[in-house]
Amino acid sequence: MKNRTLKNYIDEQMKDPGFKTAWHELDTEFELMESMIKARKKAELTPLITVVNQ
Repeated sequence: MKNRTLKNYIDEQMKDPGFKTAWHELDTEFELMESMIKARKKAELTPLITVVNQ
């Protein structure tokens, strides 16, 4: 069985024009999220998502 990684899967899906368009339409959202995470780290704020141990 061939080892598939997420990168391999995405590379394969990028051959589909519809998938590629949808993927790139998310660029702005991911850029915004990345800038928010960087600002929170710089301000030493807690993560947006926390894991609660039970």
